[in-house]
Amino acid sequence: MIKILNYFISQFLDLQSLKPPLEWNYLHQKGAIMSIQRIQPSKRFSEVVIHNNTAYFAGQVPEKTVKQNAYEQTKEVLSLIDKLLAEIGSEKSKILTTQIFLADMADYAQLNQAWDEWVDSQNPPSRATVEAKLADPDWKVEIVIIAAV
Repeated sequence: MIKILNYFISQFLDLQSLKPPLEWNYLHQKGAIMSIQRIQPSKRFSEVVIHNNTAYFAGQVPEKTVKQNAYEQTKEVLSLIDKLLAEIGSEKSKILTTQIFLADMADYAQLNQAWDEWVDSQNPPSRATVEAKLADPDWKVEIVIIAAV
């Protein structure tokens, strides 16, 4: 059987033409190797990691509205997400999925108010909202997204 296969290969295929250069640059230029791009990397994490035209966001939390209510914190976090989306050449209509962590589910209505004002209602992402103990006791919301680029 092997002899038959070898004969077939030698008669019908030009093996030299099937051997592309295996250099890293060649494969990378041809798109055979997907790169990983890290946006705003720090020692501990990157704000966004892009691979295969998909952007994976770190949890976004309030910075300036820490002492305010969940509505104001959510508006700020969504604004931070808008800025990161713009930085990577994407937009909220390309958000695929969202995970929202609330420190207290009593803030769910305030979260939804800010979300409804912001979300692209023609292209809403999938979404999950859960109650969680957040790293800073003043944070009321943390949002993680995955988006197409």
